Amino acid sequence: MADDEHHHGVSPLQELGIGMVSCFVLDYMHLVCLGNVRKLVGLWIKGPLQCRVSAATITVISSHLKTIREHLPRNFARKPRSLMEYSQWKATEFRQFLLYTGRVILKGHLPARLYKNFMLLSIAIRILLSPALCYKYCDYADKLLKCYVTNFAKIYGTEHLVYNTHSLIHLADDARKFGPLDNVSCFPFENYLGTLKQLVRRPQNPVQQVVRRLGEKPSCPQGKMKEMRNKPQPPSACGPTLSNFPPCVQYKRYIYKGNIISCSQGNNSFDVEGKVAIVKNIVEFASGEMYAVCQFYKRQGCFYDYPIDVTCMRIRKVTQLDDGLHGVLLTD
Repeated sequence: MADDEHHHGVSPLQELGIGMVSCFVLDYMHLVCLGNVRKLVGLWIKGPLQCRVSAATITVISSHLKTIREHLPRNFARKPRSLMEYSQWKATEFRQFLLYTGRVILKGHLPARLYKNFMLLSIAIRILLSPALCYKYCDYADKLLKCYVTNFAKIYGTEHLVYNTHSLIHLADDARKFGPLDNVSCFPFENYLGTLKQLVRRPQNPVQQVVRRLGEKPSCPQGKMKEMRNKPQPPSACGPTLSNFPPCVQYKRYIYKGNIISCSQGNNSFDVEGKVAIVKNIVEFASGEMYAVCQFYKRQGCFYDYPIDVTCMRIRKVTQLDDGLHGVLLTD
């Protein structure tokens, strides 16, 4: 309360004895996804001339976004849409664009200085979201975000350096205090709003309706939940197998702990002990053991090296799919 003009009185929340700044977190869903990423795309399309991207380039990028729809796994709730529809994008679409598709689609099409600035934000947020990277590289992510904000002002102009963009330099502080940003994001709450909305049938007494509907739901036995999680598709008999495999039942798809393992494009690519595998068949032996019949890529290389070599973040370019088949335990 150092600035008297900024305060109209004493907040009752002070009685809780919490930090009135440090304990009120920045939600990256609104700050980054719906804030900064949306603003970036808007500036590329209709921003100042010094940073605006040509209509032809926007068309090419949008075309590529539509092309990769069939290559994305079903873990993604939404498929990519054209950049021209960005004003209707949901937060999950901006998140997908920032962390996954944008890095690939924009490379070689977006001007180098714009792409490098985008990568600063992308890598920093990737670090702050990852439980494996957040604690170790939090200070580095902090530097990347400060560098992003500084370069943003140079590229797009200080008139676009709004409070949302400035707040990025404080995002790493929340990660230091509360861990990965998903621990304190609005995504799970926003996702559950749809479920709550379905429980309300009329405008009167909405809270009572929600409580009653939740109380009426039968609890699902643990065994049944496990059965739902690990469920194969009906058997097939058209996939390749290994010569040393005993007689087995074949499947096209298997759901294991919420992950879809499939022979179809988009859901057939996996990391197996540091190598990228393509699933060609799923087999089950009489003993109950299940294997994926896979092909591996022979070569792995650096996809991008700014601001760091992203290979250390398990982002890499793979080439030369091996003709040989290999059996991999489904649990791997």
